[in-house]
Formats: sequence, C-alpha cells, structure tokens
Amino acid sequence: SHPTSPVSYYSSRCALFSTFDLLMVRYNAGNDEIWRWTRKLEYWSKDIWILPIHRHNPKHWVMCTIHLPLHELHLFDSFAARAPWKHKVPEISQLISRLVILSNQNGHPLHVITEEGWTAHPVLVRSLLLDFYHT
Repeated sequence: SHPTSPVSYYSSRCALFSTFDLLMVRYNAGNDEIWRWTRKLEYWSKDIWILPIHRHNPKHWVMCTIHLPLHELHLFDSFAARAPWKHKVPEISQLISRLVILSNQNGHPLHVITEEGWTAHPVLVRSLLLDFYHT
C-alpha cells in the first residue's frame, strides 16, 4: 500500500507470526532457533502481533491477536468454540514471554510484563459457520 495510506500506517504496527512459531515453543525449541525464525519480523517495534493457529479438530484456522500495550489476547474462532482456547492460551503466553526475552537479549528493548495482568477475550460468542464435522 501507499506509505501515506491509513492501511500502511496500521499494517506497519503489526507483526504477522506463523503457526510454526507456536509449535517451536510447544516442542521446546532453543532460543537460537526461535530468534532465527522470528527476528526478521522486527516484532519488538510492533504493538500488535497476529498469530494464526491451525486447529486439528475440527480442521480449521483460528487467530489470536496479541495487543501488547493493552496486555490483551483477542481470540477469533469462526465456530466460537471456547474450550480449545484453555489449552492454547498458556502456549501463547509462553510464546510471548520467550519473544520478549529474546528481543531484550538481542539488543531490542521490549518492556512488556508477561507474568501478570493479561486478559483473553473471545471475539465471537456465536458461531458464524456451520460445523460440518459435527452435524
């Protein structure tokens, strides 16, 4: 987009991660590996982190938007399922903590408290789609 457009302004505030980044944390990848895969995002200079997540049951994509200044996770699932997030939120929190530590260790100060004060909010409370796997 054009540098003066509103889209350019808002997109410059976002870092788009990969589901793979969450998997690296789940399977205890080393700090060097996580840094190698995420440093090009320059996430330490962004307010909003977008994390797509692939769900295996039912097979579909969901998304977590991480608002660093507000200490909020916004959880989007078009089926409005809440139960699966109970297992994902701790993993997402661990990813945030690891990324903050790595940023600080590599000379990019990121002053974010990760241990307390965070809240998670569902974006939807009713499904937008029919769940063909369970109907």
